[in-house]
Amino acid sequence: MAPHLILIPGTMCDQRLFAAVARRLRPGVAVQVARWRELLGTAPPAWWHDGRPLNLLGFSLGGIWALQRLGLRQTDPAQAPTIQRLALLGSNADPAGPAIIRRSREQRWLLARRGTTALARAVKARYFASRPHRWQAQLVLDMARRTPRGMARRQIKLAAGRSDGLHALANFQGPVAVWAGRQDGLCPAPQQQRMRQARADAISHTWSGCGHMIPLEAPGRLAIAIRRWLSQPLSPLEPIAGVPKR
Repeated sequence: MAPHLILIPGTMCDQRLFAAVARRLRPGVAVQVARWRELLGTAPPAWWHDGRPLNLLGFSLGGIWALQRLGLRQTDPAQAPTIQRLALLGSNADPAGPAIIRRSREQRWLLARRGTTALARAVKARYFASRPHRWQAQLVLDMARRTPRGMARRQIKLAAGRSDGLHALANFQGPVAVWAGRQDGLCPAPQQQRMRQARADAISHTWSGCGHMIPLEAPGRLAIAIRRWLSQPLSPLEPIAGVPKR
């Protein structure tokens, strides 16, 4: 049976972010790209508790969302899904500190006055390792343009209100991957190092020539890394998140 992989996009991103990666993974991997209107809805997405073992890959804010959900297991085990593997791509597990909270206020101000496209333009220079191809820049701006302002506000709120995800990461029992771009201006090396210290057994790699937008900058390399991560064996002695010990 093909492994079930959920790809979680980042702030003001949609399914198109992973289009090239998904093409390279199918049909050997059952790929599903999450939608933010489901992720930030009043109830978890249907696939969160549909009984199938999940492999989650969270990009940027998507990784933050995944870690926050995993953290719920500490207070309410019934909310934990059956997760086999977790990959964090260009993400971080740090709690929201003063710098993040200050940046969120600036983002909300810009969003309220100029909209989602202006917000994307303000950070686009930090998305890529070098000047992006025209199609990459256009895609980033179009994904932002199609993001409702209310959804963008909720995404900013999630980033600014997150708790420490390192504890959830350290306690997760399945195979973990921590991937990043060497020139990532949004989730730099110190943040990546803290996640790798929390999970010394993590599959980790930093791609040269890549910034934050690895799914657009290096989809082929990312697809190869995903296949290797999905091939990691699950220890029968380790519980899977959401599955009680017997």
